[in-house]
Amino acid sequence: MQLLLNFLKKFSHILLLGIVFISPFFQGITEAKDQNTEVVPEVPLHVFLLIGGINMEGRGEIIESDEKVVEDALIWDPQYSVWTQVRVPYGQYSPFLSKRNREYAYWGKLNCGPSFVRTYKISNPDVHIGIICAPRNHMTIHNWKPGQDPSHHPFFNTVVDVTRKAIGEMRATGYAKKVSPVLKGILWHDGEQHYENELDEYFDLFPKIMRNLRNELSGGKALPIVFGQLCDGYESFNERIIKQTSVIPNSACVRTIGLSSSNNFTFDSESYRELGKRYAREMMQLLENPLLQNSVSIIPTKELSNDWIIKSPSGKPYPIHWGFPPRTKTQYGYTLPDGYGEGGKSTLEWINRNKAKDAQ
Repeated sequence: MQLLLNFLKKFSHILLLGIVFISPFFQGITEAKDQNTEVVPEVPLHVFLLIGGINMEGRGEIIESDEKVVEDALIWDPQYSVWTQVRVPYGQYSPFLSKRNREYAYWGKLNCGPSFVRTYKISNPDVHIGIICAPRNHMTIHNWKPGQDPSHHPFFNTVVDVTRKAIGEMRATGYAKKVSPVLKGILWHDGEQHYENELDEYFDLFPKIMRNLRNELSGGKALPIVFGQLCDGYESFNERIIKQTSVIPNSACVRTIGLSSSNNFTFDSESYRELGKRYAREMMQLLENPLLQNSVSIIPTKELSNDWIIKSPSGKPYPIHWGFPPRTKTQYGYTLPDGYGEGGKSTLEWINRNKAKDAQ
């Protein structure tokens, strides 16, 4: 013990000098470590949901200007459940793509998305924008019934699940900032797949779809929704879709006057670019002028389809548990039982099959 005390007395000045000179070194290491663990900045991400049929999927030819990178623009990749740098075509990020379509890169071409993003960014240069693109070709209004069996194309449930997952994710691949997603609005474009005799049914169900989406994605609040007219040749549909703004609060309709189609069904490339600009202008106007009275009415999810009524040619509703009748251009030729009116052969057979099941 005495030897240890003599050693400390003899060399104490050396130990003291060591502490004086070494302490700044360790302090520098600590400060550098603190700098390296600096909190990643969090930025709001304005998210828009793009849904609909073939024209939202896109059939326009892509040119170099369409592929130009838009700064601070991200898109949700449902295959890997991550936000990533947006690339065209947007259809490649649809959650409805089959494995085969992904393998052969069959996912649509140019849609209105890229020009929507550019137009929105020009007016909001400091905003970070996120896109959830979930179109599906060959979609019909029936496929949007909530709670549908997975074997019957449950579009509504899929879109709700994907959107919830996206707005809950704060990480982005190859992006230095942490994002805070906020769903700002819905862009809808659909209707090409419906026959003239199905329009009454379409516009009976369409407001319910918008209500149900708001119920599940914005807590019942009137989330801004913009929908659009179709190409020339769909005059009946185009006249009726405009009137939906009086039925659906906080909504707007994009008119397609002056736009061209490539095949009387889908738009040409230049028209898709103009369509995106029009969608952006309508959406920004809704966001700049929010509803003063934004009432909230929440419906339990399991009850969303209670008023999902499908009417027969006579106007009499079919039983809800029957599902959807076969689609046909003609609704005549056969007298349907039980006061359902006049219909086609396939409709008659469908009714008889369901009645037989109910009788068992």
